[in-house]
Amino acid sequence: ATASATPPVARNPPILPYLPKLVACDVDGTIINSTTHHTDAPTTAVVRALLESTSTRFYPATGRNRAGALLAMGPELSGLLREKYNGNVPGVFLQGLVVYGEDGNLVYERSLADDMARLIFRKARQRGVSFVAYSEDRILCEKLCPRVARMATLNEPEAEVVDFAELVGKIALHKIIFMDSVETIREIREEVRALVQGRANLTQALPDMLEILPPGASKGDGLRRLLKNIDIHPKEVMAIGDAENDIEMLKMVGTSVAMENAMDSAKAAASFLTDSNNNNGVGKAIERFILGTPVVEAS
Repeated sequence: ATASATPPVARNPPILPYLPKLVACDVDGTIINSTTHHTDAPTTAVVRALLESTSTRFYPATGRNRAGALLAMGPELSGLLREKYNGNVPGVFLQGLVVYGEDGNLVYERSLADDMARLIFRKARQRGVSFVAYSEDRILCEKLCPRVARMATLNEPEAEVVDFAELVGKIALHKIIFMDSVETIREIREEVRALVQGRANLTQALPDMLEILPPGASKGDGLRRLLKNIDIHPKEVMAIGDAENDIEMLKMVGTSVAMENAMDSAKAAASFLTDSNNNNGVGKAIERFILGTPVVEAS
């Protein structure tokens, strides 16, 4: 193999004069290859070198729950992180709704109010749309229909069939997702907006899914709470991301890196640009900024 003619990080920044204490890394579109749907071996090798040869921590910061993030990363990287952190991986999950601290235990969560959850479930039943609820690492449903079952193909944990009437008020429900045709979801979005009256936020990652979340949560807020828990200043953090929900996180840290495949808004928020998620972009950024020498030769 020969070294690539292009620099691993565009704009060719110098190696950092200090060692970041944490790398906060997005999952989808960042550390996951969009073809294999897992983390590539070269990227895993670089993360391994980071954890074994430096004191820098590596934590996910993602819209997935922790179980889904580890599934999506694939067995090699998830196994490495589980081994490093004694089975309980710290990080920011569910867009900052759930934060696990240094020992992997829950340090912060924000959930939907019980009455709001009941209203949302009632609306889903009235309209006949499929729906699931997230509770930490669990995905819950009333019935396992094809739309719900499809989530397992997206590297999400298998949904559990439960009785929501029994569970509401007993466990935290962090977000609810409606699933139907693109047209139905477009119609129901305005109905749900009127229903929640500002007491929940609506967002869409896919056109046939509508997510309903508690107001005020974000990856940036979750990372801020995590850093307070582990006593690390934002300037001592390197964040890597690709999407709109990464912007607040990218703006708050000392070293911010956007993927080559990132949205323009995420690139504008970052100080530096690395290669794409399909070409070891995360690994190249860590090599360039922290390790100083390539762990894996470019092909």
